[in-house]
Amino acid sequence: MFDELAIWKPSNYSTFQSALSMEDSDAERDLIRMCDESDIGFEDWRGVRVICAACSRGSLEQHHCSVNETQDGEKNYGFGVTSREVLVQVLSSWAESVAGRNFSDPHLVLLAT
Repeated sequence: MFDELAIWKPSNYSTFQSALSMEDSDAERDLIRMCDESDIGFEDWRGVRVICAACSRGSLEQHHCSVNETQDGEKNYGFGVTSREVLVQVLSSWAESVAGRNFSDPHLVLLAT
């Protein structure tokens, strides 16, 4: 068990998390294209549970994190991007292009070093 990581190589990319609503079948394909065009990496985080520092050092049952849960129909995604503003711009364009698409305010998970 470990409780810290060393930086292997500094990065200009910070990691953000956002919950996305996608009602149309082309939503994810459009998101991939728009993120690729803007040099944004992303992945589906439905299987990822972000926990606080207290939980990472002990029993998950003894401390309850206030992690962001998704609503029905939403999927959590992680994004690697050089600036939050670029991410918000891309997500806004993606959401505005088709009715039924929406995203939560992206929050910082890991700051670039």
